[in-house]
Amino acid sequence: MPAAAARRPQNFRATLARLAFALAAPVLFAGCQGTQIAEHERGNLESPGEAPSDGEYNLYSRLPPTLLKGPVPLKRGDRLGFRTAETGRIIVVAGEEEWTYEDASMEWRRKE
Repeated sequence: MPAAAARRPQNFRATLARLAFALAAPVLFAGCQGTQIAEHERGNLESPGEAPSDGEYNLYSRLPPTLLKGPVPLKRGDRLGFRTAETGRIIVVAGEEEWTYEDASMEWRRKE
């Protein structure tokens, strides 16, 4: 069997898995309530921004979508986001508080 033919089933399975995830993503993220304010993609360098308004903010991991921290009450202008740490870690920032996590994709959402 030619090498290209042997790869076809693997490529098909990978494409099918991506399609299944794309279709399931809205259901998976339905539990992540609120408006996304800040996001971190695994491996990116970061510096925190600011809370756009007074309110309560929740931190969620992306996959699987899980509440990691919150609600955290913040005022407009308080620090909010992520700060680069040593390799393999990310520092999560909310106001004067900071927490260190394993580097993973995550986001801050303001509760509606």
